[in-house]
Amino acid sequence: MARVTLQRRIRAPRYLRLGPFRLWTAPISQGPNLGFGRIATTDTPNPASGQTVVNDGAGYVLVLAGRAFAFLRCRSVPVSRPLP
Repeated sequence: MARVTLQRRIRAPRYLRLGPFRLWTAPISQGPNLGFGRIATTDTPNPASGQTVVNDGAGYVLVLAGRAFAFLRCRSVPVSRPLP
């Protein structure tokens, strides 16, 4: 199976939170019909000015018929801002 890297923005995927773990599903338009691999997510690609933490997730994904099913371990990460 060939390696594919996808970057997609999706709006609030449906998820089930179990402690630090999250199970979610989301449609992947124009994506593969079948695949599996690793996934990394962030809740906000560009943090708002007052935001101090972002919720990052990393785990595994399975793609079936253009829909991604992911198992993620989530954690809060402090936002670092470049010095002016």
